[in-house]
This record gives sequence, structure tokens and C-alpha cells, in this order.
Amino acid sequence: MQVRKTGRLNVLLSRSGKRFEIVTRSRIQEILRERHLKYAENFDEKTFAEIGKLAGADSVVSGEYSVFSNRISVTVEVLDVSTGRIIGGEVLDLPRTSDMEALLTPPSRDQPQLSEHHATPTDSSPLGSSPSSKKGHAQPPVEEAGFVFEYPHCKVTSNAVNCWLLVKSPGKDQSMQVSALNGTESSFLYDQNGISYMASQATVGNITSTRVNYEYIRDIAVRMDLTFPVNRSITSIAALKLLCISKNRFIVPTFRDVPLD
Repeated sequence: MQVRKTGRLNVLLSRSGKRFEIVTRSRIQEILRERHLKYAENFDEKTFAEIGKLAGADSVVSGEYSVFSNRISVTVEVLDVSTGRIIGGEVLDLPRTSDMEALLTPPSRDQPQLSEHHATPTDSSPLGSSPSSKKGHAQPPVEEAGFVFEYPHCKVTSNAVNCWLLVKSPGKDQSMQVSALNGTESSFLYDQNGISYMASQATVGNITSTRVNYEYIRDIAVRMDLTFPVNRSITSIAALKLLCISKNRFIVPTFRDVPLD
């Protein structure tokens, strides 16, 4: 049986006692049609913020998931429509059970579809999404020193590459520093030719600096952004290395072949 995946979330929010007013998916689709837009995986935060404003929403709940051999990694985010910033989120790893397989299996043509939009392993909810993992680029998170680093998303502009990812500390509160613009003790990006670029600044949560020390509350995903100034054309990222420090120990989460949006 196919189910409306966002419907359950709508019901839970409406019953939360915090007086959420839900903008329905049909209203979102209506706005897209009025603007001659079609939902796409490469919608960014700005696009969703604009759609949210048109819908009269204060926040947009978005999500994506990646399927691995024995688990399903789910990322959920809350976007502040007025600022276009991520103000909350969560990363979950769920066991890949038969029930989960049933939800991931597209319905046959003979089977009635209760959902207006069926998410595939590389697709996102039409209620809004962070930049999605492209097909063929689904990667597991990196676990280092008690922290979980989700696979990053990167965009290139005329003079910089901007990368972001979600970080959490499962099971306990602990602090960690991420470094930029600090000589060899900095986060670096390497392009398709192996040329390195030093991060100029980092943002974790609502703190921006060349060195951000942040207290991670257990099991709560926090967004981390890094900016890498570039002076030449970059077509791909061979490696992204974050320089972090926790409990006087260096942590260097490394991601290979990061796709550029």
C-alpha cells in the first residue's frame, strides 16, 4: 500500500499543541503552476524561501533520503522563510526493513496512488528541500571522534565555492571547533587538478568566524557552512577536507568527488 508520506508529518505538526498552520501540498503545487515552475531537485534555499513567502508560510520543512545496503539515511531541515536560513534539522539512520522497502518501491500502474508525489531514493519531498544528492553521488556520512558529518553540498559562484553540511553528536553533548584562514591548520578544498583552496570563513549555526567553536547538543543536527575563494574555473571537487578540533584532538573529515551544483 502506498501512503502519503508528508500527510503524516502534517497531522503530527497540527496535533503538536504549538498551533502550527499547515500550508498543504496542493497549495504549493498551485503556486508552482501559477509561476510556471516545475519542482526540481536543484531548487535551492532561496527558491524555497520565495515559494514559502508566496504561500504565506513562516517556515518550510524539507527532507531527503539516501538508500544504502543496510540502512536509510534521512535528513530533515526547517527553513526560515524570512531569512532563507536553516534554523533546525535532524539526521536519522533507519534500518532497511521490508516495511521501508515497501515505501520505497514505486507503485505499479495497476495500483492506485494515494500520493501526489512519490519519492524515489534520489528524490525529495515537494514541500521543500535542501540541495539534493545527485544520482550516483549518494555517499554515507563520515564518523569521526563521536561526530557524524553528513555528505556536503557545494555550489560554485564566480569567485567562490560554498559548501555546507549537517553535523551532529550522537548520544552526548560535546564541543568542536572548525577552522578557516589559518595557514596549514585550515579546511581545504581540492579541485579537479589537485589545486588547493583555503576556506576563508566558517559558519556553524548562527556563528560566523575564521574559527568557530560550537557546542553540539546530543542528536541535534547543526548546519556548517564553509566558503572557499577561488581564482580559476572549477569543474569538480576532488576532495574536501575539514579541519576540526575536539578535546585537543585534530579531526579531519574528508569527502571525495563532491558534486558541484
